[in-house]
Amino acid sequence: MIKKLTTCLVMCALSFTLFAQTYFSSFEYNYCVYNSYTEKYDDCINYEKQNLFTISDDEYSISISNSDGKALYFVLDRAVDMDKKQWWYEAMFSNGTKYILVFDILNNEIRITDVETASGVLYYFVFNTWVEE
Repeated sequence: MIKKLTTCLVMCALSFTLFAQTYFSSFEYNYCVYNSYTEKYDDCINYEKQNLFTISDDEYSISISNSDGKALYFVLDRAVDMDKKQWWYEAMFSNGTKYILVFDILNNEIRITDVETASGVLYYFVFNTWVEE
């Protein structure tokens, strides 16, 4: 019940707040490789690591901070699917590689995949979300 209430509050905040910095915390993620036999991303390794995702208030950049440092993605394009409660970002990493980042509110996860190869997907399991104006 609390998880549903939190999800509802975050959805409302994200829907009505256009210029607010948004945070997602994660304590665990999976790196999954594409399996050509099953045609799914089901060959996964689990990692336990604290991560903090920050979407800038103007949605120009997305950063990921953890004990290894900070990664910065520059947003090129974005789309919102209100029915699925998903925010899609096409972004470029600082080394020039393009990625798709999907913030999936209903499933409490963030997915990141390389646009060109799509050989692997990172699945971050969202623990908490909050918005600061």
